[in-house]
Amino acid sequence: MQKSATQGSATGLLNLTPMSTSTTPFESDQIQFLLAEDIAAITKTNDPRTPVVQHLQRQLANSVLLFLEYKKCSWQSEGIAFRAVQKTFETFANETKSSFDLLGNRLRMIGQDPDLLMDAIVDGASVQQTQAGLPFLDLLSAADANVIGVIRELRGAIFDLNANREDPGTVALLVSVVRQHEEHEWIMRQMMK
Repeated sequence: MQKSATQGSATGLLNLTPMSTSTTPFESDQIQFLLAEDIAAITKTNDPRTPVVQHLQRQLANSVLLFLEYKKCSWQSEGIAFRAVQKTFETFANETKSSFDLLGNRLRMIGQDPDLLMDAIVDGASVQQTQAGLPFLDLLSAADANVIGVIRELRGAIFDLNANREDPGTVALLVSVVRQHEEHEWIMRQMMK
């Protein structure tokens, strides 16, 4: 008797031989053809001009620049509670780095390349970089203003993609990213009181 697909062989690998020989299994060429069709369906509409790709590229650029701004806030922290503030901005930076990893991976999943040239990041982002030498409270205020703008953009992108029923995976990712930014903004707003 042959093993089913759910029974492991002695080596721990699955034996994918069908239990019954009354039906013909897919031929390797058929499987490759079906996989190629699925890949084409996933990537065919996602060229660089589509809203899905444009939103992902913009939010990737925003995340990279927010990461840098959070690092700047961390390094420039001062005052009696500077260590706690520094740790808060380190957490923001690490969480934002995780989000730009997810955004870059999502672009690859849908058949596109993340645009990581520094000029493209700066030009493609809405985040405004702060000047060197600003006092910490000005850096904090600028970081808060930047993240408010990113939240507004993300909410618009989510609404746009959801209304057009485009790419539910990207919508879910953008929802998680906007939640993260909303939490960061809330904490920064409390710091400025």
